[in-house]
Amino acid sequence: MENIDRLLVESFLAQGDIAGLLRYKENPTPHPRSGHRLCFINGYLWLIGGYVHFLPLSRGPRVPMMEIVDKEVWRFDPMLSNWKKMEVEGEPPKTMASHALCSSGTVTDQLINLHVYDTELSRWSKLDDHLNEENDFIPEGVYGHSLVIVKDSLYIIGGTAGQQFFNSVNRFDLGEKKWERVFDHIVIFNEEDDVPSGRYRQECVTYMERWIFMIGGGTSAELKANISEPDDLEIREFQPPDVRCHSLAIDGSTIYMVGGFLSSSREGRAAGTSKCSDAIWKLDINPERLSEEKYNPKILTLNWIKIQQNLPQPIFFHDSVYAFEHGEIFVFGGNNKNGKRNNDLTRLRIQPGSLETLSKKVKYRHFGEEKTKFTCL
Repeated sequence: MENIDRLLVESFLAQGDIAGLLRYKENPTPHPRSGHRLCFINGYLWLIGGYVHFLPLSRGPRVPMMEIVDKEVWRFDPMLSNWKKMEVEGEPPKTMASHALCSSGTVTDQLINLHVYDTELSRWSKLDDHLNEENDFIPEGVYGHSLVIVKDSLYIIGGTAGQQFFNSVNRFDLGEKKWERVFDHIVIFNEEDDVPSGRYRQECVTYMERWIFMIGGGTSAELKANISEPDDLEIREFQPPDVRCHSLAIDGSTIYMVGGFLSSSREGRAAGTSKCSDAIWKLDINPERLSEEKYNPKILTLNWIKIQQNLPQPIFFHDSVYAFEHGEIFVFGGNNKNGKRNNDLTRLRIQPGSLETLSKKVKYRHFGEEKTKFTCL
C-alpha cells in the first residue's frame, strides 16, 4: 500500500481547499444504493439503509427488481479500509430509505416511530413506543425530512407524505420522551412571511447548539435554500446553488455541500438524463468569528465558495459525513446522472487528521493487516 501518511501531509500542503481526494474500492462492500444515511461514531463510519434497485417497467429474467434495504447496517473501518456487515438485534424500522438520521448514539427516524440504534450493542429499539395517538401528540409519518439534535431535543423538519410537502417542525424531548409541535405546517403565505415553503430532501446541520441551518430541498417543481433557528424559527434565504438530494458536512463553522440534484425537469427524469452535480461548495457561517452571545447569522453576509476539486462523478441521493479525527469528509453511494446507483466511497481531505490518528495509521501500515487498496485521484 502506498504511503498514506506521506500523502496526508503532501495533500494538505498542496494548493486548494480540498487537496486530497481518495476513492476506495472495497471487497466485500455494501450493494450500490441511494437514499441511505451515514454517521461517524467511535472511529467508525456507519451506513444505514437505502434503496438497492429500481422497480422495472417491464419484467423479464434479466431485469432487476427494486429492493428496500430495511435491516442492513454496515460499518467501515478507516484504519483498515474494510467494511463489515453488522448482525443486529431488535426490531429495525420497516423501511429505511429517504429516512433521516443523526448521531448521538445513533437515532434514526422513520414513519411514526422513532428508532434508536445502539452502535455498541448493535441493537434496535423504539424511543416513543409508549406514546399513543389518543393521548399524546405524534407527528405524521414522513420521508425526505431532516433530523438534528440540539441540546436535549431532537428536531424533525419538513419532509413529505407523498402528495403534500411540509414546512412543519416537531421536537422530541430525549429526557421526557415526548413529542411537541414547534411550528405547524402552513400553506398560505404573504409577502412579509419569512417562512420556507414545504419541501423534502433538504439537509440540515446545527451550530453552537442553537442554530439549525437548512439548505436546499424542494418539491417536484422548485428548489429552495434557507436558514433557521429552533427558538423562534425565523428564516432568511441566502441563495446558494439551487439543489436537493445533496449532502452536507460541517467542520467548525464551515458547511460543505456535496453533489446533488439540479434539474426539476420531468422530461429529463423520464429520459434518465436529469442534471446532477459533482461540485463541492463551502459556506462559512461565522466569517467574523463572533462569540455565541454575539452571533446572529441573520445580520451577517454569508457567501458560498466553490471548491476547485470535484467529485469523481456527479451524484445525488448519496450521503456524506465529516470525521474530525481524520480531517476528512466521507461520501458514499448515490445515483449518477443516468440514475445508476453506486457503492463508491470517496474521502475528501479538508485538513490534516489528529496526531493520534496519524500515529495509528503508521501502526496499521507496518503491523496491521490491510484489507483493501485505494487510489489517489
